[in-house]
Amino acid sequence: MSSARDYARHAKGMTFADIPVTVKPRSRAGSWNSFESRYQPIPIDSNGELIRHYADSKVKAADERNVWTVVDVDGVLYVVAGYATVNYMGRILTRNKWSDIEQMNPGYKY
Repeated sequence: MSSARDYARHAKGMTFADIPVTVKPRSRAGSWNSFESRYQPIPIDSNGELIRHYADSKVKAADERNVWTVVDVDGVLYVVAGYATVNYMGRILTRNKWSDIEQMNPGYKY
C-alpha cells in the first residue's frame, strides 16, 4: 500500500480520519486556511460556529487528538493541539486527528 489513505481503506474498521495528519515542523504559526483543509473542523450548528465550551459533552467524549484549544496570546487568537489551559478561550473538534509534531508547533492563527 502506497499511502496512509490506502492503508485506511484496507484496514478493518478504520477510516482515513483515524490516521493522524502528518505535518512538517514549523517555527511560525500556520494559517487558518491550512488548519481547515488539514483537520476539517466540525461546526456546532448550521451557522458554522466552531468554538465549544470545555463542559460540552462532545468535547468530553472526543478522542484527544481531535480536540484543539483556542488560546489568546497578546490579543491574537491561535488554535493549538490538545487541551491547553492557559489563556483558554474554547475548544474546536476536528474530523482528522493531529500528530505528535503538532504539540511542538506554534499552532494556527484563528
